[in-house]
Amino acid sequence: MDVDIAIIGAGIAGASMAAFLPDGMRVALLEAEHQPGYHSTGRSAAFYTETYGGPEVQPLTTASKRWYFSTKSHSTDALMVAKRGALHVAWSQKPGALKGFAKEMQHLAPSVMLLSSDETRRRCPVLNGEALTGGVWDPDCCDIDVAEVHSYFLRECRHRGHSVATGFDVQSARRGNGVWHLQSSKGDSLTAALVVNAAGAWADQIAAIFGVSPLGLTPMRRTIALFEVSGAVLDERLPLCLDFDERFYFKPQSGQLLVSPADETHSPPCDVQPDVEDIALAGYRVEQATRLTLPRCAARWAGLRTFAPDRSPVYGFDQDVPGFFWCAGQGGFGIQTAPAAGELAACLLQDKALPDAFGRLGITAERYAPRRFALAA
Repeated sequence: MDVDIAIIGAGIAGASMAAFLPDGMRVALLEAEHQPGYHSTGRSAAFYTETYGGPEVQPLTTASKRWYFSTKSHSTDALMVAKRGALHVAWSQKPGALKGFAKEMQHLAPSVMLLSSDETRRRCPVLNGEALTGGVWDPDCCDIDVAEVHSYFLRECRHRGHSVATGFDVQSARRGNGVWHLQSSKGDSLTAALVVNAAGAWADQIAAIFGVSPLGLTPMRRTIALFEVSGAVLDERLPLCLDFDERFYFKPQSGQLLVSPADETHSPPCDVQPDVEDIALAGYRVEQATRLTLPRCAARWAGLRTFAPDRSPVYGFDQDVPGFFWCAGQGGFGIQTAPAAGELAACLLQDKALPDAFGRLGITAERYAPRRFALAA
């Protein structure tokens, strides 16, 4: 098979980028697993909030807002987000720290509000009032239907005539006459003028196959659990609650409580599994922070969030090896930034001007380029 572009990885990073590449361009989306999004994308409990992710992620999140609030699922003809609201909760913190966070976020999202401890409890009545300093309220936070979003981009990819090949694990690659020659472990082969590395936790390993220096990407395990709730009927309208010190977050889901200890545990690229101690820690922290009792963990899973050394995503051509493009290091924010990140990567790959709206938000090629690591060395 001969293509113009081979995108390695059919998770949210690769799928969203492919969806923005035009008709008539021969694009192959290559996935090592037997289904796209098996690892990080398929295990994400994603939500959309401009107040989560830090200053390098926020512009891409904000640039994705219009898409999320206007684009409907192909299968249900409904939006793929549902309003919930997010509450950043501080415990025994100096009020100045919370106020500073609120002020910073209000520059980015004017609807954000600083709340007193009483106002915070009114927003989330299950919170334990002891040592509660207050909160920061983001009314625009939404739950994201990750499966529908990923499916939407894959469908757009196919609609444009691009192909999706599962079970294609790139085992070798060489470049000759300006073209990449790829081969899988099964002996399947493909040639491509350009290669995009959207392999998530495996991105540095893929780079090595192509003779490209690694960026120093670090996969981190993130644990999620669903707990039964005892002694109370859980209000499904409760907001997403995020601990100000990032020790946990929780939200209701189908009569149970979705909880994470917000862990970031170094892990090799693998089919990562949750750790029992992390599950117990998540339940303990939420019980301490609320009036809820969580007697039993009903389900648990883990995914990998992969970060570049500066924790900012990486989009752009490698500075040393021609025809090799990075689309990696999205951390845990690949879903909420997918519409803008996919369009950004597609524009950079084609050397197209970025949308004017991106410039107004400070989204530039230089900000996310892989060569920034060489310049900083």
